[in-house]
Amino acid sequence: MTFLYKGPWFTNMRVLATVDPNNLQYILTKHPENFLKGSKLSEIFDEFLGEGIFNSESSTWNFHRKLAQSFLNHPNFFHTLTHIAWEKVENGLIPILDHASKHQIEVDLQDILLRFMYDTLSAFMMEYDPRSLSTDLPNLPLIKSVTDVMQVPTSLWKLMRWLNVGKEKRHKQGVKHIDEYISMCINKKREKMKNELVSKQNNKGHDQDNVVRLDLLTLLLMMDKNENIDFQ
Repeated sequence: MTFLYKGPWFTNMRVLATVDPNNLQYILTKHPENFLKGSKLSEIFDEFLGEGIFNSESSTWNFHRKLAQSFLNHPNFFHTLTHIAWEKVENGLIPILDHASKHQIEVDLQDILLRFMYDTLSAFMMEYDPRSLSTDLPNLPLIKSVTDVMQVPTSLWKLMRWLNVGKEKRHKQGVKHIDEYISMCINKKREKMKNELVSKQNNKGHDQDNVVRLDLLTLLLMMDKNENIDFQ
């Protein structure tokens, strides 16, 4: 379950891989400070990942880890995720497959499932459904952008990024599309939270729905406003 991979002699590549649960627990929870990602990884993915959980170290990583744990351990986590996924199956996946069957249309199943995952995660994480899973299969550059930014860089990535060509050009364009999409979701969420606050103030004294909406964006925005939220 643990092995050492050595690359060609001229690359000086040595990779230790493990899937042993005890090793993973030791690395990720007990002593993460001993297993730093390093400056090279941070430099490559900084433009896209910033100081998020996948690209940060030490105390910053520990903060993101605790935040993720509080979100994932919320008692309504699986209920909410199941509800959103099942609703997308009923209103998105089944209708599009039924439409393709009735009209004998050839579809790319991988693309369909990618759209299903994209809509479901977006609705769950940011409470926004882009509705890419519809019978007309709209062209959404963001789906391709996610694929582009996750491409493994080549050995010449610095030069290609400086010249703005090839994979690095697509990477830059992908990051721009993703940033624009997330900014749009944040603006929509802030406007919604503002309207809900006004509505709550106007209806003071009446019964209110005190259920905290379980999406990650709400949690992050409320933390940004220094509001205390207990997701445990």
